[in-house]
Amino acid sequence: MTTIAPKARKQAAARSAELARYFVASLFALLVDIGILLALTQIFAVHYLAANVVSFIAGSIVAYLASVRWVFKKRRLDNKALEYLAFLLIGVLGLGVNEAALWTCMEVLVWPLLGAKLMSAAISFFFNFAARKAALFT
Repeated sequence: MTTIAPKARKQAAARSAELARYFVASLFALLVDIGILLALTQIFAVHYLAANVVSFIAGSIVAYLASVRWVFKKRRLDNKALEYLAFLLIGVLGLGVNEAALWTCMEVLVWPLLGAKLMSAAISFFFNFAARKAALFT
């Protein structure tokens, strides 16, 4: 039986801590996202897919700020504008995943909006973490 080297253990612990911080930051971003989504759909009668774009972008801004200030300790890019642009481009892909999942939950599975949003957020959470970690943070 092989044992895990101390360096590998330390790296695994660091990745786990990063994932935990990303989860907490994403929960906060999700609260912003859902709050805006519900306000737009329930108060202003905006179609849920259009409202989702606006709310997702607002949540993504919160996620970015938390990611660069708290979640990830080492960054791949020194240029903050380029980093933010890459973060947003990954977010656009994540938005596509989120919109497809939201539409599927609402139109095919006939779920209520909040349940559909939570499911779509869970699906896009893993995509966004993996893509952002690989592209932007070490």
